Amino acid sequence: MLRLLTAITLVTAVVAAPALAAPAHTTREGVASLRRQIDAKRVKAATLYSRSHVIHASESGGKRYSVHFQPAERRSLVDAMLTHHVRFHIVKGASAVKRHGLRRRYIALIIPGGLAVLGLAAFLILGRRRRPPGAVATAAE
Repeated sequence: MLRLLTAITLVTAVVAAPALAAPAHTTREGVASLRRQIDAKRVKAATLYSRSHVIHASESGGKRYSVHFQPAERRSLVDAMLTHHVRFHIVKGASAVKRHGLRRRYIALIIPGGLAVLGLAAFLILGRRRRPPGAVATAAE
């Protein structure tokens, strides 16, 4: 029973780890390509961070990217998004800085990893029962 539990724990950790550790796929682009995509109505939502001068945009196909812009370009970018009816919100001030601890995916990685370590420790400590040298195995074992 213990071996089955250990095997299930290890398989779960191996299968779940790569998917949970994968970062969000965000590419960097320039302001000109962002304007072309806004004009082509491919941008469905955006978040504008005033403090760091970054726009995180997502296309209707699911692709996400970030664009660094100059402060002087902010007004024209907002006007372009308003003209083409792009959903966006503006994050101002200190709330633009992320002040949180571990992200959920790292916490999700820690849990199966901890279970795998516990399973391995249980296997090593309680695992095989070694026979003393010279002992004969019986049919009951």
